[in-house]
Amino acid sequence: KIPHFELYPGTAMHRTVLRKILISGEFISFNGNCYYIPIVSCALAGGDAAECKSISDRIIVDGVPSWKLGLDLIEPDHIDLIEVSPGQASLKIYGGRLNTKKMQDLPIEPGASISASDRVKLREYCANDLQVTEELYRKLTPQIDLRRKMGVEYGVDLRSKSDAQIAETVIKMRVEMS
Repeated sequence: KIPHFELYPGTAMHRTVLRKILISGEFISFNGNCYYIPIVSCALAGGDAAECKSISDRIIVDGVPSWKLGLDLIEPDHIDLIEVSPGQASLKIYGGRLNTKKMQDLPIEPGASISASDRVKLREYCANDLQVTEELYRKLTPQIDLRRKMGVEYGVDLRSKSDAQIAETVIKMRVEMS
């Protein structure tokens, strides 16, 4: 089952349900820290579709980092696979490397108004991205498990850190301890 939340004129955002989902377990994303966490934070804070789209444009078009958006960002139990993944590539490229069953681009133009029929296409597109994210997560499970173990050892969450970020964190902690 894939829950979906739509926010358009005439709908009520099910914020309570979304909050319950986010606190019910570990949340896995690809680029969640920079994109999805700010968008969900905006929606949970009462933002309407136009406000969420504005945040999205500031992130994607203007390159504004999440911490400069002026949002009170939620902090779910979360792993962002973009940092764990080797190299710097898009989810689509990782999907290609994993020989995923379906590669799909956004089915509408980013600035287009979303019609009722577009909503169906967008749900399918998002479900496909979730499938690719799950495949990538399964591929990266050994690296994530190592980050979990090291995190317990060092008392810091390393699950969403790159190898270089882990090295920096561990070296800094060891220097501070000596």
